[in-house]
Amino acid sequence: MKAAVGARPPTRASALRVEDELGWLRRVLVCSPGEELRRVPPAERDRYLVEDLLWLDRARDQHAAFVRALQILMNAAPAAKRGAAPPAPEVVDLRLELRRALAGPAGSATADTLIEEVCRLGPAGSDELATLRAELRAKDERLADHLIAGALVPDPAPGRELFRVFPSPNVIFARDYQFVLGGAAFLSSMAKPARWKEPLLARFLFEHALGLGGAAHDMKALGAGGAGGDAGELLIEGGDVMALGGGVIIVGLSERTTLRGATALALGLRRLRQAEPAAFPFTELCTVRLPPRRAMMHLDTVFTLVDHGLALAYPPLTFPGAREEMPVFSCALDDDPGAPLAWRWAGLFSDAMARRLSREGRPLTLIAGGGERRSFQHREQWCDACNAFAVGPGVAVSYERNDRTLAALAALQDPAAALVSTPGHARAPADHLRPFRVLKAVDLTPRRARELIGGGERVMVCIEGGELGRARGGPHCMTMALSREAV
Repeated sequence: MKAAVGARPPTRASALRVEDELGWLRRVLVCSPGEELRRVPPAERDRYLVEDLLWLDRARDQHAAFVRALQILMNAAPAAKRGAAPPAPEVVDLRLELRRALAGPAGSATADTLIEEVCRLGPAGSDELATLRAELRAKDERLADHLIAGALVPDPAPGRELFRVFPSPNVIFARDYQFVLGGAAFLSSMAKPARWKEPLLARFLFEHALGLGGAAHDMKALGAGGAGGDAGELLIEGGDVMALGGGVIIVGLSERTTLRGATALALGLRRLRQAEPAAFPFTELCTVRLPPRRAMMHLDTVFTLVDHGLALAYPPLTFPGAREEMPVFSCALDDDPGAPLAWRWAGLFSDAMARRLSREGRPLTLIAGGGERRSFQHREQWCDACNAFAVGPGVAVSYERNDRTLAALAALQDPAAALVSTPGHARAPADHLRPFRVLKAVDLTPRRARELIGGGERVMVCIEGGELGRARGGPHCMTMALSREAV
């Protein structure tokens, strides 16, 4: 496709390709923190979906350290996995890309629609919109930051609305407002008004900054072809969507994602698969029903893969026999797009995932986030212990505050130190329970990363997240893989 005005020309590095959660990461989307974090009124924290007020300078430092860790690990990928002359790994920052695409005259021809859409989400009346649009347009090179951070009322009256454009403090969680499956990006349909702006920014990113508009699909438009009006509102967020490999996609039905949203995705993938089977090699979509609670707002707050057949998991929802073990249903994606979508019972979570994720010598093994004590499991799940992000097989990033989880990863072969469950097996093979080398991000160097990864060690890099975690999201929430190598 022809690149949009002001966009970087599409290159091999611009390609979208995600078929699993473990392939070596080639390109990933993040969003650095900005002024929007300082604009959340204390009395309106619930409205903006944050648990506490964040210290912006500290959050910026922690996010920069996180990005540095990602870059080091991506560049340390084994050469044999990277093929001949691969493009250099890249961390794409949504904020920086929007600044570049919107700045100056080159961006003026593409920004008007985005400004209009963002302004209409705010409380400004129709008589104020023209003035507001003109003020934002005058921001020029800082337009991107003002669209994200919001626009304040110049002289607000006590008890009245503070904003003409609402701030977006959750934009740092790039996982949620779009997700990549196969060779396409899907723009989420967000559940909460505080996040409705974010898919608009993502659409502009793909169309005008990355030159990939033809590969970006709006979930609401994708579901317009008949997702079933009796299954609730069409809502689906990226934190509930994962490609597990082997042609399987899993979607959490949570407080942010509905059955209608999962159905729309399944029907859309059927159509895309029929048109481009090589780009969408998915054959099955599974839904997992979570309790609709804030503590586990998305599937990736209770389950993430860290190696082949190895996952961090929240025991009360995922372990065999747990009182609230989540039910799983599945549908086929390799049927004719016009055929009725039939959901079939697939079992409870541990058994259903074991049948889909186990391999010879690598049976699915669930590692309890928080370790063996239930009180620590609850505490560390709240602090995103199960929200790790894999850069490659056995190489991942987590928060250092979850010390019980990190201790369990470092002592997988010690039953007294780590609570693990291997559904359908008495115990996993010893090699499968090789411990992780837990390393603080401040101690990670390119040479150290190459030595550990090249030596075949499992590595968990832990970052400081005392500020970032206050907004209720971890490393998996802060990243959206754009391209991974095939496993």
